[in-house]
Amino acid sequence: MRPWHRPSPIARDTGARRGCLRGCAAILFIAALLLLVYTFGLRPMLSRAVADQIAPVPVATAVTIGGAGRADGLLPTAIAALPPGELVLTEERANDFLAARPDAIAPLKTARLSFSDGRAIATISAYGVSSDAIVTLTAEEGRLVVTSARLAAPLAYVLSADELARLLAERLNAELTAQGRRIDELRIEEGRLILVTS
Repeated sequence: MRPWHRPSPIARDTGARRGCLRGCAAILFIAALLLLVYTFGLRPMLSRAVADQIAPVPVATAVTIGGAGRADGLLPTAIAALPPGELVLTEERANDFLAARPDAIAPLKTARLSFSDGRAIATISAYGVSSDAIVTLTAEEGRLVVTSARLAAPLAYVLSADELARLLAERLNAELTAQGRRIDELRIEEGRLILVTS
């Protein structure tokens, strides 16, 4: 018979350390995987859902991408109301327009616009939290182009500012095209946005 051999304390400590190290590595791997799923899957999906609520896919493009458009939304109404030529939109007029149509900006509870230093700043409130969304816009080849977008915390943790701005600009441009309109020039000055449309 073989005599019973007890492992040394050093061997026991090494095995325990390896087990703990493997457990920590597994937890870190799972956390990294969840972060990737959230960043590249869930967050853009939530941004798309909010964009769908604010500016549904126009009816003309809904058929091609399989969505369900809404012809009576805020976007078609706003674009149809744009006169050709230069339009000066003041903060007061923009905020009155949004306040008169609370259902059109759902799920946002409130939205307040201001224009300053080449940027449009929207203070938005949704689900009991409030954040600022800051965008810089320009017009290129008859289309609206978002050159930068930023969403302040806490909504920035849930929504992607770039994805939301890109989707809303796409919807606006699709609606402009559907109505045979274009944006020739766009400037943001202190307290007003100036559009030249045709």
